[in-house]
Amino acid sequence: MKLFPKLALTVSSLLIGTTACLSLSFYLAERRAIRAEADQERHVLLQNLVHITQESLLTNDDLLLVKYTRWLRKWTLPS
Repeated sequence: MKLFPKLALTVSSLLIGTTACLSLSFYLAERRAIRAEADQERHVLLQNLVHITQESLLTNDDLLLVKYTRWLRKWTLPS
């Protein structure tokens, strides 16, 4: 009869350990994916800014760059 509590404790410990490991794995994978997506978005925004800046300099249109940076600030900053 003493075997049952030890078995139950062992199985419970294994389940808790497995659940903790899986949860940590999912958390780290999700965090990595979110960071990669944020980096990609930042890269796209920077490339757009470079393009608009080049266009602004070529056309000698400072207002274009000012409007874009204002829009960019509104779009990227939380409300």
